[in-house]
Amino acid sequence: IHESIEIIDEKIQNIFIQTGATHYVLFISNSPYFRHQISSEYKSNRNKYKIPLKWLKTLKKYLIEEWGAQSMDLVEADDLVSYWYNKDLKTIGNPFNLNETTGENESKLPEIYEKVICSPDKDLLQSIPGKHFNYSYKLEDKYNPNSVIKGWWVETSEAESDDFKRMQVVVGDVTDGVSGLKDKGIKFYEKI
Repeated sequence: IHESIEIIDEKIQNIFIQTGATHYVLFISNSPYFRHQISSEYKSNRNKYKIPLKWLKTLKKYLIEEWGAQSMDLVEADDLVSYWYNKDLKTIGNPFNLNETTGENESKLPEIYEKVICSPDKDLLQSIPGKHFNYSYKLEDKYNPNSVIKGWWVETSEAESDDFKRMQVVVGDVTDGVSGLKDKGIKFYEKI
């Protein structure tokens, strides 16, 4: 458990370093999701872990208590990320600030922040236009354990986002157990 907590803390700190974030909102999922009510096949194709993930509930509680993680019943974290990413977020705080030089209160206007999605989830990274940070770790050289890349930037254009969404409607998402139109027997013809 201690090693898992250290890994979580290190990854979150790395996100702050890589993005220069001054504020954050961290979302976690609580299963089941509303999509399970729509289809019993939702996420049924996922490989079941041979050994249950140890400490999962404890680590989620740690994220809530230590990092202020947020969740919503029946809603996946990636849905919350997408929803809030598309909202104008402002911080207001105390509307008056004490000026240290004059000792008088100064009005503090709300600040608008540039938002960055930080996720390893392809659906988020490819379906939402913008510059996002994939916080996954990978080895640049599989034979060199010291060649760890601690995340990378992903830029998705409007056109790429639209193409990804159209592709998912047609082919579905096998990993999530969601069939596309192609699986429903709808024929598609290419233009000649």
